[in-house]
Amino acid sequence: MGDGINDAPVLRQSDVAISVNNATEIAKDASDIILLEKSLLVLEKGIIQGRTIFGNILKYIKITTASNFGDALSVLIGTVWLPFSPMAPAQILLQNLIYDFSQFGVALDRVDATFLTSPQRWQSKDLLPFTTINGTISTFFDLITFAIAGYYFGYINSYNSAIAQNDSLLAAQSLARFHACWFIIGLLSQTFVFQILRTEQLPVIQSRSTWPVYVIGALATIMAFSIVYISQIGSLVQLQSPGLIYIRISIAIIFSYCLTAQLTKVGYKKVFKKWL
Repeated sequence: MGDGINDAPVLRQSDVAISVNNATEIAKDASDIILLEKSLLVLEKGIIQGRTIFGNILKYIKITTASNFGDALSVLIGTVWLPFSPMAPAQILLQNLIYDFSQFGVALDRVDATFLTSPQRWQSKDLLPFTTINGTISTFFDLITFAIAGYYFGYINSYNSAIAQNDSLLAAQSLARFHACWFIIGLLSQTFVFQILRTEQLPVIQSRSTWPVYVIGALATIMAFSIVYISQIGSLVQLQSPGLIYIRISIAIIFSYCLTAQLTKVGYKKVFKKWL
């Protein structure tokens, strides 16, 4: 730290050079940081803010990558398993757009205090286990959704029967209802499990998001149900309501998913000694 001409050589050799606004031009040119206030507290605030931003970037990259991996794996398995595509391309695009909208709040989210106590580094090797484990859990509950929609609601049999009888209307209805089942679960799971994955602590109780995250997540949830259960909207993207009973089923699936994700997080931290 210096402000004079004689300090310039030392400032250039230092890891982080600090000067003040009224220092000589040579000293300021050699500095990495120029203080505009007569206080070093601004450095502390800057470090905390920088680590917070970095933490939220990590959240977005890891959680979104895990989500995309899980969706891709679900589509791959569903294409082999089902007599039709698990979801139409336009529906997947709409789902991703709503999910991306819900992620705007990540930039305003809080970061755990333990994350801020020491410098953090980006380590690409951490991405693979996080993505693989959490993405596979997502796929597991997607497959449960496929089984419920296909066999409990009977949309697979009704689709096959409609194809055999050349009943295009019944086939389209079966597809629209099956797709609606996964559309809802896909959006709700991404929205709610974010609260689990964003922190190494117990969500809501030990670590809470900022209010914009909750508001945007609530809007995404409302949009998911509105698109499916308001026929005028759902018909635009070929989605049809599977019935009110599916709301209770979707709540049970999402609750089970979040519980599984939380338990997995506990085991993950014991094995890898870190979360994000």
